[in-house]
Amino acid sequence: MGVLARFTQLFFYGFVFSLPWQTLYFLRETFIAGEKWEYGTIGIYVSDVLLLCFLMCFTLSRHQALWSFFVQQRTHLNYIFGFCLLLFSYLFLSIFWSGDSWLTFYYICKVLFLILLVVSLRFYQYSFFVMLTIFTLSMLGHSFLALWQFFLQDDFSHTLLGVSAHPAWQGGVSVIESTSGRWLRSYGGFFHPNVFGVSMAVMSLLTLCGFVLRGPQRFLYLFFFVAHILFFVALVVSFSRTGFISYFGGLFLFLFLLRRLADYRAFFWKIVGGFTFTYGAILSLFFLFYGDLLLTRVSGEARLERLSVEERTSQIGEALTVVVAHPFFGIGPGSYTKYLYENEAHPEPVWRYQPVHNVGLLLLAELGIIGVSILLGLFFFLLKNGLFLRMYTVCDIAILSAAFAFVVSMVFDHWQWDSHYGLFFAGFLLSFLLLKMNKNY
Repeated sequence: MGVLARFTQLFFYGFVFSLPWQTLYFLRETFIAGEKWEYGTIGIYVSDVLLLCFLMCFTLSRHQALWSFFVQQRTHLNYIFGFCLLLFSYLFLSIFWSGDSWLTFYYICKVLFLILLVVSLRFYQYSFFVMLTIFTLSMLGHSFLALWQFFLQDDFSHTLLGVSAHPAWQGGVSVIESTSGRWLRSYGGFFHPNVFGVSMAVMSLLTLCGFVLRGPQRFLYLFFFVAHILFFVALVVSFSRTGFISYFGGLFLFLFLLRRLADYRAFFWKIVGGFTFTYGAILSLFFLFYGDLLLTRVSGEARLERLSVEERTSQIGEALTVVVAHPFFGIGPGSYTKYLYENEAHPEPVWRYQPVHNVGLLLLAELGIIGVSILLGLFFFLLKNGLFLRMYTVCDIAILSAAFAFVVSMVFDHWQWDSHYGLFFAGFLLSFLLLKMNKNY
C-alpha cells in the first residue's frame, strides 16, 4: 500500500470514528432580538475536516479510474449524475429566495459532501467489517456516557468531545417528571435524547452484522454481543418513544425477512429465543426499579408528555401553512424556524420555534414540491437495482432493517435533515445499502 493510500485509509476511518461526536468550531452564532438562534449556527466539525482530507486523497489516488468509469458508463448512473446536477442547481437557486442566504449555502455544502461521500464509498475498497467495528467502538463511548448520565443523574461538558452538560433542574432539559422526582433522560454525547435513542436503535440492528462477519474469532462474537446489549440498554435509558418505535419496527422487518431465508430457519429460532430472553430480562429488571418512569413515558398522561404531544400537533399545522404559502419552491434550506419567527404577528423568543417533527413535511416546506421531486428521483435511481428483492444473508437484512428503522424515525423527528450528524448518518446507511447490492463486504 502506497503512502497516499495509507493516508486515504487513515482519514476515512478517522472520519468514521469522529462522526458521532459533535466537536466543532463555530463560524457563526446568530442572535435575534438578543436571543440565540440555535438553528442558525454555522460551524466546521472535526469529522468535516477528516472527510475533506479523505476525499482529496481518494480523488488524487483514483482520478483516472473514476474518470474512465464515468465516461464509459452507460447505465442508470447517467440518471444519478443528472439528478445530482439538477439538485445542486435547484439548491443554489434557492439562495435567492431563502430567508438566510449564508445558512442555505452552508446546507448546500453539507449536501454536496454527503453525495461525494456516498459516491466515493461506491468505489473505495474499504473493509465493511472494520468500518462497522470502528463505528461501534465510537458509539459505545456514547452508550457508556448515557448509562453514567442516567444511573448517577449527573452530566458534564467537554469542548473537545463536543458534549454539553444537561442538569435535570435546568429548564429546557429533557426529563421525566414522576412521583419519584425529576429524572434526566440520557443524551449520550448528542444534542437530544431522541437523537441518541434512534442512534442506539439503529446500532443495535447493525451489530447483528458483526455476528455473521466476525469469522472464527470468538472474542469478536462476544464484542458485538455485548455491544448489542449495551446499545439496547442505552436505548431504554434514553426513554425515547421514537427510538423504541423505530427499533421494534426494524426488528420486526429483520425477523420477517430472516424467516424467509431457507438457509437460516434454525438461526431464526435461536435469534427469536435469544431476543425474547435477553430483552425480557432487561425490561423486567428496569421495570422493577424504574417502573414509574416507564409508565409515565408510555401512558403519555404526565404534564411534559401532554405538552410534547400538543407541541407536535401544532407544529404540523404550522408546517402545512408554510407549504400552502410556498408550495413549489419552498422557503429555502435551513430557513424554517426563522420564517416562523418573522411571520408571527407577535413573535416569541426565537429559541421557542422548532422545526416540524416530520422530515417529509420539513422538506416540503424548505424545498417545495420541485425540490422534493428531484430528491425522490435521485433516490429512486440509487435504489432501483432490485434492492428489496436480493436478500442473501443475515447481514443483508440487518442493514436493510437498520435503514428501515432510521426511515421510520423520520416520521417523528426532524434532526435527520436539519443536523450535520443526521445527514451523514443517513449517508452511511445509504452507502451500506448500495454496497449490499454489489456484495462488497
